[in-house]
Amino acid sequence: VSDTAKVLITEGLEKVSVNRLATFTIEADASLGSPTVEVLSPTRESLPVQIKQGIHGSYTAGFTPKDV
Repeated sequence: VSDTAKVLITEGLEKVSVNRLATFTIEADASLGSPTVEVLSPTRESLPVQIKQGIHGSYTAGFTPKDV
């Protein structure tokens, strides 16, 4: 758990399509370490999330919604 003021999440979390990969970028202070992400469906089911490290402290997270 970290101070959310030190983490920026970019676009990609508003409108998503069912069964299509949705991605968003996480920018955080490198001293915070790798992010942990949990995405919940509308029915509160946890969805698998793949996280890839980018450059300059950024990460790309991707998930595939099963329902919206």
